[in-house]
Amino acid sequence: MSHAGSTANTWVQATPGCAFLFFLSQWPGAPDPDRWRRKRAMNLTPSQYKNDQIDLRLITTSMKTLHEWLFALFGVIFSTYAPGQTRIVDQTNEVFYPPSLENIEYFHPMGQEFRPALGSLNFVELMLWDFYGHGYVTGKLAVCIHSGTITGAVLGTSAPLFLPPTFQGVGHFDFSTPVSLTPGATYVIQVDVVSGGDWGVGASGTSSYVSGRKIRSGVPVAGDDLFFREGIMVLSGPSAPPAISCSAPLLLECANGGAIGTVRADVQDTNGNPLDVVWKVDGTLYQTNDIPSGGTITASNLTYMTEFGSGEHLIVVSASNGQTNAATCSTTVTVRDTTPPEILNILAIPNVLWPPNHRMIPVSVTVDAVDTCDPSPVVRITQVTSNEPQNSSAPDWEITGSQSLNVRAERSGRGGRRIYTIVVQCEDASGNASIASVDITVPHSDK
Repeated sequence: MSHAGSTANTWVQATPGCAFLFFLSQWPGAPDPDRWRRKRAMNLTPSQYKNDQIDLRLITTSMKTLHEWLFALFGVIFSTYAPGQTRIVDQTNEVFYPPSLENIEYFHPMGQEFRPALGSLNFVELMLWDFYGHGYVTGKLAVCIHSGTITGAVLGTSAPLFLPPTFQGVGHFDFSTPVSLTPGATYVIQVDVVSGGDWGVGASGTSSYVSGRKIRSGVPVAGDDLFFREGIMVLSGPSAPPAISCSAPLLLECANGGAIGTVRADVQDTNGNPLDVVWKVDGTLYQTNDIPSGGTITASNLTYMTEFGSGEHLIVVSASNGQTNAATCSTTVTVRDTTPPEILNILAIPNVLWPPNHRMIPVSVTVDAVDTCDPSPVVRITQVTSNEPQNSSAPDWEITGSQSLNVRAERSGRGGRRIYTIVVQCEDASGNASIASVDITVPHSDK
């Protein structure tokens, strides 16, 4: 069983009074916490532990009362989470069967496997009990996070948690630096008694968490799990809006009708909220990114890559944390065409006029051209010249269309042959132009 949510709970904080109590516990006649460790080394049964404990408590009632009074005055302060903090629980097993208590030191190493959904944690909570109810020994406990197995690398260790005598409840362990996790990977929470008496950790007595197992004496135990919670503490109250910045404008050269470009956006939420990021190009939604909470800070470097058509495009990126107004940034991608079309072939039909009978002959010009960006560059006749003077009474050519004209079948009787030169221009949509020409001949003879 696992769920995510946010709530408030109680945690335990130590004061310097704990050091004073430790000093008193070493006073002649005070209970000896290490006695239990010596008894454990003798492989005594839990009932033998308890019998001896009862005898000792009968002898030290007055010392116990003194310790409780000093703790009430100096030792342990119970308080809620700091103002402005919210607890986000990631993985949890909240099934607790009271008879299922594990002696942390007796079954060392003790822990619980889990597979997170978030990318970090900065707190762990466990059900903790003064195992035999000593009533005179404080507890100092800590947890650490292992990668993979309980013998795997230690990724982080909590601050120590100080517990008063006879404590029974949920202990909250804080990590000063968030522990980075990979969602879905396996990790292990290990709990240790740093100092103090015998402390127990609560279990469910049944398999109630499907994404891990209890670790007992370093061995995974099927069919049982510890009571635990893990997650992140984040600042609550009025949230700051996300921060977002877009990459600089792009200027690309057109090829095959467009150009592939990559736009970047850096987003961050200082409250650790998850983010929804939306990309729009020229007002149309093209991409969304869902960024999970990153713990105390959510941050990500995002990219959007696509083929942009010719011209200028406006990219607007917005980031929302669901609690404030969305933050936006924008940039442009301009795909330009600076390469003129390439004229592959030009042909005049007909390209020889015979006989020279002074008549106007219709001629068409065919042009084959390609362009890197414009699939249909525009071709037109721009100029006609002749190697012989024109007829003074009537023009020797007239342009009738973008690729057609009439040419007079005429030549000078004293000359050799007349050559008309037809100049054409091929221009793409960006205004890049190429020029080529073709000749039409009126020969001296038909031979």
